[in-house]
Amino acid sequence: MRQSIFIFFVISIGLILLIFSCKTKTLVEQTDNVPMTVKTIPFTEISRGSNSNHKETSFLSIDNSEKLADIFKIINSTKSPGIKIPHIDFENESLLTLFMGEKNTGGYKIEIDRIYSNENTTSVFYKEITPSGMVTQIMTQPFYMAKINKVDQPIVFVKIISKE
Repeated sequence: MRQSIFIFFVISIGLILLIFSCKTKTLVEQTDNVPMTVKTIPFTEISRGSNSNHKETSFLSIDNSEKLADIFKIINSTKSPGIKIPHIDFENESLLTLFMGEKNTGGYKIEIDRIYSNENTTSVFYKEITPSGMVTQIMTQPFYMAKINKVDQPIVFVKIISKE
């Protein structure tokens, strides 16, 4: 009798493990039956550095010269001479700015990895690089700027999480 209960228990546990260990696949259903086209958007690095004077993390798409001047006024507030304001043709281009916020040491970086666009959004995929080894012991505010051709869709910034 005990042996029958033991065998029943082992088989039950085995079936439960089998059921819960199966992988499931989530399917995304398109409602309009039109394939979504994704295209790669080229970008040109304009500037990068470790002292933006932006203490908070922020991601901006700059689309006029007034906003550009405001950004560089903050960046250059502690620099002499300051970084030259780049020429951006705002009729046809936008400037993407990524500010990593204030960090306790040097060695941090932020950069755009790739940009994709579809009918709904333009997605800017970026990486944050953290220091390894010896670094300067000074407060930094890493930043990255790139220009792209003007897009009509909203721009979203997506952090790439790497598993190392």
